[in-house]
Amino acid sequence: MKGKALSKEMSNQMPNQTPSEEPGVNSETKKTEDSPKSALIAAALIMLSVFAALLLVPMLIEWLAQYNEWLAYTAGALTILSFFAVFWLRARYQRKRDGGNV
Repeated sequence: MKGKALSKEMSNQMPNQTPSEEPGVNSETKKTEDSPKSALIAAALIMLSVFAALLLVPMLIEWLAQYNEWLAYTAGALTILSFFAVFWLRARYQRKRDGGNV
């Protein structure tokens, strides 16, 4: 019985598929299996770096305001915009990597 079940299972596989692979799973799919974990790590690193930067921004703005008020405004705005720019660039990279439109 075991032999018949095994041979039937092997006959249902695609011609270039080894017995250890699951049907419908190819090597490209296995490469992206760690994607949620790497995305979580990347997001955590980005959030920590942004948090650290936002802690330093008030000191930077006060220091720049001594020289030029508009320079301080610009530095604050660029700091906030950089937070969104990092996530926008990351999403763009992921779409490009996965074959989507950029």
